[in-house]
Amino acid sequence: MTTLEIQYVSPDRLRPYPGNARSHSRKQLKLIADSIKRFGFTNPILVTNDFEVVAGHGRLQAAKSLGMKLVPVVALSSLSEADKKALIIADNRIAELAGWDRDILAIEYQGLHDLQFDDIEVTGFSLGEIDLILDEASEKKPDEPGPEDNIPPVTAAPVSRTGDV
Repeated sequence: MTTLEIQYVSPDRLRPYPGNARSHSRKQLKLIADSIKRFGFTNPILVTNDFEVVAGHGRLQAAKSLGMKLVPVVALSSLSEADKKALIIADNRIAELAGWDRDILAIEYQGLHDLQFDDIEVTGFSLGEIDLILDEASEKKPDEPGPEDNIPPVTAAPVSRTGDV
């Protein structure tokens, strides 16, 4: 297994890949910047040895808009030119293909509400979308099983002793 080392470099040292086909709206860049402000820079920018961006173009733009002096990067030294091109596409496309389990999402949003999390839109969902997710969950029939009803079957004989709680 290859060990990846995080370095901190000036955002001005990084060069966006000119063939990056992914675009970022101003709204999305603001969401990325808000996330970085709230949670820190939790996902380093992937670069080549000569600091060309492979993944993290939006994070780089957001960091620049925040006036950050240093950003975390991981240099991918073993990529061929073909691998680099393929990874740039795959990194964006594969994440795009993911779905959402709306029942679990509703439970998580309810949990954030119960914890009085004050900046809910930093999650990337608008208040209207969150309300819709929570409304859909509350309209489910009580006899419909939810994710909390997925109890694994007991595969061994239960054992208890006096004093077990």
